[in-house]
Amino acid sequence: MKLATRIALITLPLLLLPLSAASADKTVRIVVDPGHGGHNMGAVGPYGVHEKYVTLSIADKLVELLSKEKGVVVFVTRKDDVFVSLRDRAGMANALEADMFLSIHCNAAVNTEASGIETFYLGPGSDSAVELAGRENGTEAAASGHAPDQSLYTLLADMQFNGSQNESAILAAEIQRSLVSTFREARNREVRQAPFTVLETARMPAVVIETGFITHRDEGKKLLMADHQARIARAIHKAVMEFIRQNDSKPAFARQIELE
Repeated sequence: MKLATRIALITLPLLLLPLSAASADKTVRIVVDPGHGGHNMGAVGPYGVHEKYVTLSIADKLVELLSKEKGVVVFVTRKDDVFVSLRDRAGMANALEADMFLSIHCNAAVNTEASGIETFYLGPGSDSAVELAGRENGTEAAASGHAPDQSLYTLLADMQFNGSQNESAILAAEIQRSLVSTFREARNREVRQAPFTVLETARMPAVVIETGFITHRDEGKKLLMADHQARIARAIHKAVMEFIRQNDSKPAFARQIELE
């Protein structure tokens, strides 16, 4: 990926690289987070390819599209195969005062027939959503030192008060709608809530996008294909730009949706 449009490096827990120039009047700061990396390889799919490579490839394609938009500045939490802790990823977005945090993942299941697309925002979630979040969180979930249920509900109460949870739900719905309309053959697993560690400290609209099941025989193979990855990136890009347009045209109280 060409990095000719890079501006200055910002020193954070990891060097966070801005990948587009923006309008001087108004900028929207977007942090794209390719899931996993380094020794955290994620799920394994066809031909032994790990999730961390697929998420990075999709993220690269998404960044390229977003970088062309006037008034948008794009940052990535990793641009190579390196490990970045879950909390550092959200911490980078907070330090940049980002307007949006997009964490890209591939789903996985012991049942290799499981398939489909789902998009998450922070919340307690169903049993299956909690199980998925547990796999993604790994050993980092207990690092906060707080009782998970107590800290999560305190956090959610604060998020509801400042509106960021509702904005996250709207962003998740827009992304899910765009992905499902792009991949009509895929199962729509809906927008859901789950206690993802990577979302817990984000102070802006933040979502985890599960782009498909890498463990599914057909879906997993598609996720390895550049054309399929590009379609995913285009669908997310379309949704993000629509979300930005809505934010510009409607006040927050007019964008309320019913949370789970």
